Amino acid sequence: MKYRGSVGPKDLYDIVGAQQFCVMVKMGMRDTHKMLDFGCGSLRGGRFFIPYLLPGNYHGVEPNKELLYAGIENELGWDAIQAKNVTFYHFDDWMMAEHLERNMFDYILIHSILAHSGKDLLELIISGAATVLKNNGCIVTTFFEGKDSNKSGWLGTGNCSYSLEYMEGVGIKNNLHMTDLMIYQQPGTHQKKYPAGQKYISYTKYGDKDEA
Repeated sequence: MKYRGSVGPKDLYDIVGAQQFCVMVKMGMRDTHKMLDFGCGSLRGGRFFIPYLLPGNYHGVEPNKELLYAGIENELGWDAIQAKNVTFYHFDDWMMAEHLERNMFDYILIHSILAHSGKDLLELIISGAATVLKNNGCIVTTFFEGKDSNKSGWLGTGNCSYSLEYMEGVGIKNNLHMTDLMIYQQPGTHQKKYPAGQKYISYTKYGDKDEA
C-alpha cells in the first residue's frame, strides 16, 4: 500500500486520519457543513469525512491524481465518491482564491502542508483559505512549532518550523483569530527534530479583508 506511505508514516495512516476527523468534529463541523480538504492526498482523512458529510459537502484539493485515485480505489471506492457527490480539484499553483469561490466553505482543513512550506507559501495558503472561507468559518491546520524558518517555497519532504506568535500574526493579517488547540499529531518514529509532532491550531474568520 504505497499510497499510504506517500503521505506520512504508513503505520500511522489510520490514526492520523481518525485524529483529523475527531478534531474537525470537535471544532463544530456537522454533516451539513461544506468542507475543503486542502492537500487531501490519498484520503487519509477523507475516508472519514466523505461518509460523514452530506452529499456535495466534501471538496478536496490534490494535484497528484495518481495518489488520489489510489486512495479512492483502495479506501472508499468510486461508488462512494459518486454517491456523496464529491468534488476534487487538481490545481498545483496553491492559488485557492483563483480556483475556488469566495466565501464558499464553512470548514477548511490544511493538514501537514504548512510544515513543509516556506514563509512566502505559508502566507499565500492562509490568505487564499481566508478568501474562500465563509464569515465565522473555521480553518484547522497543523505546523511544527519552533524557531521561525526563513525558507521559501514548497519544501517537499523537508520540514520547517514557526512560532505561535508568527502564526497568530499571519492570521491577524487576514482577519483571522488564531486559537492554539493544544493538540499534537502523533509523530512518526523517524521524527527526531520535532518529537511532539505537528501542533493543531485553528483560525476563525471575522469578515472579509476588504470589509475590515
